[in-house]
Amino acid sequence: LRRVRVELQADGDEVHPPPVVRPGRAHPAVRLVVVGVLQHDPAAAQPLLETALEMGQRFYTRYVPELELELALLSLDEGDETATGRWLDRVHEQAEPRGMAHVLAIAERLQAQLSARRGDWLTAQVAFAASLRRCEELDQVVEAARTRLAWGQALVPHDAARARSLLKTGLNVFENALAAPEVAQVRCLLN
Repeated sequence: LRRVRVELQADGDEVHPPPVVRPGRAHPAVRLVVVGVLQHDPAAAQPLLETALEMGQRFYTRYVPELELELALLSLDEGDETATGRWLDRVHEQAEPRGMAHVLAIAERLQAQLSARRGDWLTAQVAFAASLRRCEELDQVVEAARTRLAWGQALVPHDAARARSLLKTGLNVFENALAAPEVAQVRCLLN
């Protein structure tokens, strides 16, 4: 990981792709490193995500909306509502013209979570429903389950019965997908 961080660091303001770059392959590798760091050290993930975004803007523009989505998720997890909103606006600006429905589905879920956190329950409900509908249209079963999980979490204090229904449906998908972290999270919410 240390070697990868060194390779990703910029010299001044100039961003260079890692050595031995093959078009279409470097960016996914960078993204995997960033996702790995996110799982273990969110504070270290932000600068790596920002570096990956700079590289994406220069060399791999098709990945920019997904990287901005990761930054929105990180901001949401850190409780930075302003940054989350800003990143989500950028995601929509980038993903809508490209027809990146899978990115928009996740962005709608994050928007719903942000709205719920802000106490705007009506906007949250609309965004959760839009995310779920889009995930189902795309046959993104696990992402639909993640939307149900987020929606169920937000609903617990408002409508426990509906929350339980969403969580149980999501749990079945997570168990079938062997998604252990999500299974544990849902089980904890159901108990």
